[in-house]
Amino acid sequence: MKYTNSKIPRSLPPFEVIHSEDECREIMAANGWSLRDLYRTLETPGTNRLRDAQAALDSAVRSAYGMMDNEDTLAFLLKLNLDLAAKESAGESVTPPGLPTLIPHSEHFITPDCIHTV
Repeated sequence: MKYTNSKIPRSLPPFEVIHSEDECREIMAANGWSLRDLYRTLETPGTNRLRDAQAALDSAVRSAYGMMDNEDTLAFLLKLNLDLAAKESAGESVTPPGLPTLIPHSEHFITPDCIHTV
């Protein structure tokens, strides 16, 4: 699934698209880089558009999950997983990943380059 700021369901917090897949491809082509070469730039000090975009994405995800900036990510996700497993074991309804069921015509949110289940 590919999200854009015009196709985000209203239930998700708004965020600004920092960079696009096309921009990554342009940077890679201009420098003759592979995807690994692009991500290697994160290992160098100084300003970096990819690092800035990743930081913005991390912040948006933390906000969507209600995580504090200084909260340990793995500990938070483990607790969330355990809480959901306990609810499921108790017979409570657990919402699966993906678009909420209240979204009509979910096919409008799926692009041809999405990952398909087998």
